[in-house]
Amino acid sequence: MSSQPAQRSSFRASGPAYIATISVGHGLKHWYLAAFAVFLPLIEREYAMSALAISAFVTVRSAGAGLPNFFAGYVADRLQRHWAVMLPVSFLLVALAMMLAGFLPWVWGVAAAFALAAMAASFWHPPAISMLASRFAERRGMAIAFHGAGSGAGEALGPLGVGLILAAVLSDDWRIYVIVSAVPAVALAAGLYWMLSGAPPIERPKSTEPVRVRDFFTLLQYPVYRTLAYANFSRSFAHFGLLVFLPLYLANDLGMDSRGVGFHIALLTLLGVPLGPLFGYLSDRIGRRIPLVV
Repeated sequence: MSSQPAQRSSFRASGPAYIATISVGHGLKHWYLAAFAVFLPLIEREYAMSALAISAFVTVRSAGAGLPNFFAGYVADRLQRHWAVMLPVSFLLVALAMMLAGFLPWVWGVAAAFALAAMAASFWHPPAISMLASRFAERRGMAIAFHGAGSGAGEALGPLGVGLILAAVLSDDWRIYVIVSAVPAVALAAGLYWMLSGAPPIERPKSTEPVRVRDFFTLLQYPVYRTLAYANFSRSFAHFGLLVFLPLYLANDLGMDSRGVGFHIALLTLLGVPLGPLFGYLSDRIGRRIPLVV
């Protein structure tokens, strides 16, 4: 009788289970977020929005995703003991904010709700990456790459699955989808917390100095940090610009339904799913610079 709890604890404490839990949770979070690309043509049609209005709508959501990044890392550093709680809470808040969008009748309320979902998602990466990098210090590239592969899988399978459900079951009613999808999110968040809470505590070096907001501005003094930030900005600028107008082009100009839109959006990220762990392995073997540039 006493060995069964020990086996459960050892299973949750194992390295593969730890990586898989965080990576799958990351993928589920991106499944919810990636649905926005499939919703966009439906929202445009519902509110008869112009291209300028759509751009403003997406800008509101993107602001919710981008602005918290200035302090999400600070919050994660301050709450190191609660990282296992931050991840399921971040995921659950994404689903609940999207559910809120399903109840709001006016377009800018919907935009604000999607911005809240993106804001909640921003608090996933700092603790998740820190957890993986701390526990797998010698293989952090591989561990973080699996985490990235989880997001790629969610970005690919999310639009595909959501598009199929909308077209085949819900008659393109995106509001019903976001409301109903909050129900499994509660169970998934509970399962995520159960898995993470069974892992051993992460050994972190004790610092004599408290984490301060001004430490962020100190990072800006380093050219490498500024270069990486600019590279990420350029990648995101092109990536999200494509994800905004490609669904509209597929739906409005090519006449595709949600199933077709979701399928073609999925193709954008499907190739990156297996390549992520490969680049993570290479970064551990030959260094970070070459895989990053490639």
